[in-house]
Amino acid sequence: MPKVKKKGFYVFFLPLLGFWTLLIAIYLGKDFEESFKLVPTFFYFISSGLIVFNIQNLITGSEYDPIVKNSKTRGLLICLLISTLSILIEFSLKENVTNVTTEIQKIRDFLPTIFIIFSTLASIFLTGLFDYSNEQLEEKFLKRSAERNFSIESRDLWEAYLDQIETKFENSTKIQNEIKRIRNILPYSSFFRSEKSKTIMEQVEKINNEDNLLSVLKKYVK
Repeated sequence: MPKVKKKGFYVFFLPLLGFWTLLIAIYLGKDFEESFKLVPTFFYFISSGLIVFNIQNLITGSEYDPIVKNSKTRGLLICLLISTLSILIEFSLKENVTNVTTEIQKIRDFLPTIFIIFSTLASIFLTGLFDYSNEQLEEKFLKRSAERNFSIESRDLWEAYLDQIETKFENSTKIQNEIKRIRNILPYSSFFRSEKSKTIMEQVEKINNEDNLLSVLKKYVK
């Protein structure tokens, strides 16, 4: 389970706590009505805390792909910026404006809170989305790594087999020419990246007849 490390606390959470303290000081220093601005402030504390916690785990963690890490960090920072601007706007607004209707006043009062909630939900969505993207990238990386390892192993086996039949059929011009052909395509042919190469290898190892061996090699090894 992700934890808040000491270094991460100083880098990420200490500035946030300082800003929270500033908001509390502004709240206490102004003559707000009872419970006025408490709701958006409460939501902001939760929203900013969750976003900074996710950013800290993202930056200090090593399991994320660099592209996913950068994209996710930018997205979370944008969410944090939106919620921070919303709470600052909320604290800069007057409690009551006499020249607007009650409905407009209510919309104006709740708009910053709506933006803060929206940024929180957006950060949660981004976290899930990029976690899924990272898992997909990891799966593809593991698959490519397995294919690469198989390809290297397959080519090594075929190289050893070619050395073996080169000696075995040293007097056969046809076999020697076929060996040269296979060695020319060995580095780049997709045949050696497939499971079929392993199957054909098992077949040709059992063949001792020159013509049969040549036929199988020409037919499958391309």
